[in-house]
Parts: sequence; structure tokens; C-alpha cells
Amino acid sequence: MEDLVTKKLEKQIAKVKGIDTITSTSLNSVSSIVVQFKSNVDIDTAIRELKDKVDLAQKDLPEDANDSMVQEISFDDTPIWTFSIA
Repeated sequence: MEDLVTKKLEKQIAKVKGIDTITSTSLNSVSSIVVQFKSNVDIDTAIRELKDKVDLAQKDLPEDANDSMVQEISFDDTPIWTFSIA
């Protein structure tokens, strides 16, 4: 999975401007890539460019691979709780 899918996607994703970190996980039949952008990046433009690069990499993936999916996860939409126990 890593050589057939993950590395090919990472190669294209790395071309997107404004990326802070890329973290990937490859399992038996799943590849998950998390892209974190720098705080000064226009997210709408970055997501659009990311989708374009993933679509471009799709042609290099195996024929039986499912279509790649780009999903935005914003911490503004997700409550974050911090607990301190003393």
C-alpha cells in the first residue's frame, strides 16, 4: 500500500504551497495522509490546490484503487477540551 499509493500521493501533495507537516499511515488496504497547513495560508486556496494534486496523482495509482477523498477538518468546528487534574 505504501509504495503503490501513499508515496505517489505524498509526492504530489508535497508540491502544494504552505504545508507545515504531512503525516501518513499505510495499512493493509488503507492509506491515510494528514496535511497540516501553516497558519498564514489561505485555506480555501490550499484545499483547492490539494484536491487538484490528489486528482493528478490518481492516474498513477493502481486501477483497483478507490478514488481518493480530500476532506477538510477544521478545529474551529470541533470543540477542544483541556482537563487538568491535580
